Amino acid sequence: MAGSFLIAAWISPSCYAHWLSISTWDPIHLVCSDPSYSYVSAVCTGWVALTAFSFSVAGLHGVVNYYLGDRIVRRLYDVEPLDWEQAESLYGMLDALSERAGIETPAIGLIQSSRPQIMSYGRGHESSIYVSVGFLETMTEDEVKASFAHEVAHISNGDTLVRSMANSLKIASMFNLIGFLIEPALCRDREFLADEEGARLSGDPRALMSALIKLSEAPPMRSGSLFMAGLSLSLFPARNGWSVFSRHPPVEERLRRLAELDIIDPGITSST
Repeated sequence: MAGSFLIAAWISPSCYAHWLSISTWDPIHLVCSDPSYSYVSAVCTGWVALTAFSFSVAGLHGVVNYYLGDRIVRRLYDVEPLDWEQAESLYGMLDALSERAGIETPAIGLIQSSRPQIMSYGRGHESSIYVSVGFLETMTEDEVKASFAHEVAHISNGDTLVRSMANSLKIASMFNLIGFLIEPALCRDREFLADEEGARLSGDPRALMSALIKLSEAPPMRSGSLFMAGLSLSLFPARNGWSVFSRHPPVEERLRRLAELDIIDPGITSST
């Protein structure tokens, strides 16, 4: 499979260039009876059509993801919006973190799920952070604050736009294996950045480490949630485990990097 992708990546540009040269400089060959020209013309025309289709789908995906992703997430999860009166303490800590990061305070939504989950979606002044009932029941106040700081860092860094663009480019290069490696690698890099900046925002790397460990022990998301995970930015992946295609780094590496930011109690370790 990988070999097919690499061959396609190598052949596509040359076919496209050859098709252009035939069309521009020697159009008679497009209809001539020479089987070699007829075959090359058919193959290259197919590649050009497929490339155009790929970029069209990628562009549509990017627009939908960036502008409508928040609505899709709310509908998939049946998110209940929370106002200041309903979640005064949560908004209090989130407002302080947002002011420190220089962004408007995101809206908070509640997910009716016992699985600990927290995720964000940010587009300019329209940003939201979603937490599950299980998350609020599982985490301490410091862990909630540290997790909020991580999501605020994502929003401040414009990671929703970054992920939308990365996903679109991956779709556009559907026959290029490199695109399927670069997109998750970029997402992992943004997670490391959000970990570091979030820890500095909250001033408590230890609490973020503890929250990561608890989230790593949670059961995997249901299948419908996996689609949603690609639209939003979550603190921990939809499925446990790691591979080169994972959008989240290994939890052990995240803990190690967080521990290097400050003097952390060595007793906190991952149980996974």
